[in-house]
Amino acid sequence: MDNIGIVGSPSTTVKVCVDILEDATGLSLQGRLVYFSHPLDSGHLFALGTVTDIETSNRWHEDANMRGVLKRYGSLPHLSGVGDVRTAKVLVQAAYLSQTPDLSGEEPPIESGGTLAMSPTTGAHVACVTDDFLSQLLRRHRDQI
Repeated sequence: MDNIGIVGSPSTTVKVCVDILEDATGLSLQGRLVYFSHPLDSGHLFALGTVTDIETSNRWHEDANMRGVLKRYGSLPHLSGVGDVRTAKVLVQAAYLSQTPDLSGEEPPIESGGTLAMSPTTGAHVACVTDDFLSQLLRRHRDQI
């Protein structure tokens, strides 16, 4: 599985909040290299970063009244686990500018620095970096790799 979440809020040009998809909650994501893209000027900016922190929250477990029930019974049927929301923090480490949203442009992507030029769009898909993705992203440097 490549797609692990979507860009959430709040996010900055350096740290991005990622809402983890339910299908990805069983994956080991801490320390993984991930990427996302968003429109910028006349192209698409691809950002690569590392998952640095993952937080689980469940509003039922945070409710003061329910904590008494939890203390006595240990969990809440149909609410514990099911109501969990996982959020990851991604530290942006590199950015590349591409002509197209899928890296298939005639010109290979170019390096655009170590941070984003603009905070990312919420809802943008976040995926794990794969060998195929890196090959497309770094094809400008194919002879040097």
